[in-house]
Amino acid sequence: MRLRKASNIIGLILFWGWNLLTVFLCIFLIGFSILPFVFSAAINGEIPLSITVCLLILIVMPIYAIYFGVKRSSQAVRFFFGVEIPIIILTLFRIFIVREFTLGSGFLFLSAFIAIGIFAWSLREKENPIRLHPYAATALSTLVLITGLYVAILSGLYAVPLMIDFIKGFFAFNWIEDFGYVHILVFLILALFLFGSLAFFAFPIFIGYFYPKLWSENRLDEPESFSKTKYNLASACFATVWLGVFILLSQQGQADYVSRLNEMSVPEKKIEMQNPKKVRTRLLKAYLYEYRYLGTKTQSRNLIPMYHKSIGSEFVGKKAQAIQSFLLMPLLYQGSQSDGRHAGELYTELFDSSIQRDEKKAITKALEATYNRDEVTAGLMNIGARNVLIREQNIEIQNQENYATVEIEEIYENLTYENQEIFYYFSLPEDAAITGIWIGRTDKREEMDAFIVAPRGAAQKVYEQQVRRNIDPALLEQVGPSQYRLRVFPIPVTRARAQFSGDPRINRRDRDPKLMRVHMRYVVPNLGAENLLPTLLEKRNIDWSKKTIRRLNGTRLKKINGWMPQIDEKETTVSNVKAFDTQMGDRMISLKQVPELPNKFLGKLAIIVDTSYSLKNKDDRLQETITRLNTLKTDSLIDFDVYMGGVEDGSMQQKTSLNFEDIKPFGSLTYRHLIKQFLKISHPEDYTAVILLTDQGLYGTDGNFDTARLKTPLHFLHIDKAAAAYDDDILDHIYRSGGGVSTSVDGLIYQLAFNQANTRVIGDRLWTLHRDTADIEFSANSDLKALAARQMILMESFGQPPTTKTLDRLHKLATTHEVVTPYSSMIVLVNDRQKEALKRESESEDRFEREGRDGEEALSSPANPLVSGVPEPHEWLLIILSLIMLFWVWRRRDELEYRLNCAA
Repeated sequence: MRLRKASNIIGLILFWGWNLLTVFLCIFLIGFSILPFVFSAAINGEIPLSITVCLLILIVMPIYAIYFGVKRSSQAVRFFFGVEIPIIILTLFRIFIVREFTLGSGFLFLSAFIAIGIFAWSLREKENPIRLHPYAATALSTLVLITGLYVAILSGLYAVPLMIDFIKGFFAFNWIEDFGYVHILVFLILALFLFGSLAFFAFPIFIGYFYPKLWSENRLDEPESFSKTKYNLASACFATVWLGVFILLSQQGQADYVSRLNEMSVPEKKIEMQNPKKVRTRLLKAYLYEYRYLGTKTQSRNLIPMYHKSIGSEFVGKKAQAIQSFLLMPLLYQGSQSDGRHAGELYTELFDSSIQRDEKKAITKALEATYNRDEVTAGLMNIGARNVLIREQNIEIQNQENYATVEIEEIYENLTYENQEIFYYFSLPEDAAITGIWIGRTDKREEMDAFIVAPRGAAQKVYEQQVRRNIDPALLEQVGPSQYRLRVFPIPVTRARAQFSGDPRINRRDRDPKLMRVHMRYVVPNLGAENLLPTLLEKRNIDWSKKTIRRLNGTRLKKINGWMPQIDEKETTVSNVKAFDTQMGDRMISLKQVPELPNKFLGKLAIIVDTSYSLKNKDDRLQETITRLNTLKTDSLIDFDVYMGGVEDGSMQQKTSLNFEDIKPFGSLTYRHLIKQFLKISHPEDYTAVILLTDQGLYGTDGNFDTARLKTPLHFLHIDKAAAAYDDDILDHIYRSGGGVSTSVDGLIYQLAFNQANTRVIGDRLWTLHRDTADIEFSANSDLKALAARQMILMESFGQPPTTKTLDRLHKLATTHEVVTPYSSMIVLVNDRQKEALKRESESEDRFEREGRDGEEALSSPANPLVSGVPEPHEWLLIILSLIMLFWVWRRRDELEYRLNCAA
């Protein structure tokens, strides 16, 4: 009796001490201040609904506990240890530890919440009790018993070593040295920490007593017809069923699937890929294991060092670890710690695509299941994201006699609470010339920050350096014959959202109410309305809506679904387009309609067939391409040998005919791998050109490509659409070898017929470089010279060695006429320090070496509670104190800044 009375007194002290201090410190000082942010972030999707609910529970629970304690003080201790603390622990687990629910974790959480609900229901006034069927009541009370014992054992494994460490740390009085002055707030925080620690230490004892007691009390409340034996037998049966479900949900199928798949031979993988859905599901499960489980079985060793430190015994720690591993079986991933990385690699190898691109929905769901900060830069996970909205889009098209100038300005609004990067892949006609890009927050282009034409490698390095420093840059670069990549950072947080953001990276100047603008200008031969506006290939972090305002030459446009509007050909096209000549120093560039295709033999080709898995479900386009090539061979316009690619080294096969039935899509073959295989078994000099027959395929970084042995022109023939980007060494070789990129067989044939040292065919236009014409005078404006300069750079690169000296000469021509080329990019910088950095990089030896980007994001791994260490008691105290003081400073930042300015 005395022990029960003493425990009740201790419980009441902990109950009132914890709840009163929590309400004062964490609710009134902090909770209501962050509530607007929580609600706003939840409405905008920044915080998942489940986490929002948990945050609200944490705020409301202590307030309700005080109300409950005042109204029913006799039940306060039972409520504190049986309802309040379990709910707090579960909500904290949901916010910080448990990410995306699995069947196993869902089963445990559901069992716990039901048990807590039943225990809470038992604390009600019993004037009008609800009678359940005896077996149903027995099942529910048994669930309370199981949950009580489960939680008591699991929490006790941590409470024992932590209590010993706490006592050692507290009575060592080292924590006193960490405070330079005495303040009432310090004592309140210390008191809250002490009450919380003591409550957690006592928690296993109280819950291990209250929950089983409810089971025994329920047995006494059963009707006489339901004997004690029946009650015990029913409880045992239900406990057995619960344990069976627990063990069943702990089984994760083939836990070693990723390691086995990684060790399979190619024939075995082909057999496995007969069921691609199963392979996708298991690889995705392995890839996301860090977001669906607490960790792996091998990682679960956190208790061993804790017991070794507290009581000096690893033996006890190993036993405690074994108990925890059993209790947490549904929450532990049964595979290897490296399965996530290997799963991503295997997915690319087998499906010829990125797992982040194909499984974006599932991965995004896992990332959003808990608090996770995305990377600053826009990666594959940002494809289709609506983080930045195009608020306005203004297009101005000015037609001249032979060309058109197009100016596009977009105004952006950041819809998030963090600075964002926008990312475009788009295409223009291959002979278009981008002549400028500007960024700023004014509608006057002359007042915006202007571009600098820089070597492609130097521009990329400086841009990424400035992104890390959170300073405005923009980068526009050519990544394919007609493909471009535009990156702009930061699109700043608006003032309305900045006031709720605690991100220290967001400077006050970023809170300008004026929205960010990007202005781009280019010139294009005016040969049809469909060639005037860019075609979107991919966008990241950026989107538009029905509210986006669009104007074309000042006229408001109606609803538009795509990035660019469909323009009226009659209003924008110049009729009777004439050929023109442009003088460029002692040379001349001419443009005219391409002549009729000559009816002659164009040469023998080497056709390399990409047999990657991505060709699946593209049978119609592939069959159409193969039929057209065979027809040209029958008509004696071309001859060819076929080289069928394979995923293994040495597996490429040479054939004399091209048949649809011979193509068996499997695995992932990169451009470099296919060409490397081809060079091993053939002599490129025996062919007029090398044709790589493929689909859009993977793009981004594909390693280095040694072009020394491939002297023959290299052509890409895409059966669907061109890639959004090509590796620099591949792109450079296309131009130096006189090759090209086509999405139709007819386009390829025209390139074979006319692409030479001084001519290039683009669509139905033929560009020609005439040398030694210094004695001829032509008048040409800067726009025509920009068009001519691009073609001159491409044709001057024909047959040239890939040296820095060669690229410097081509880059000088690009800077003179201010155009973007495969070797020269445009970067917008906003201060002198950035420009000095660009100058240094532009003089470095690797100024033209640009790193490939595959877009894969290094997903931030969640904190693993099974491998992380536990801070000392005084360290916990300083963490809590620092958070509160930082929040106080943040809330009063405007006042503090004002006082500092006054003092200055």
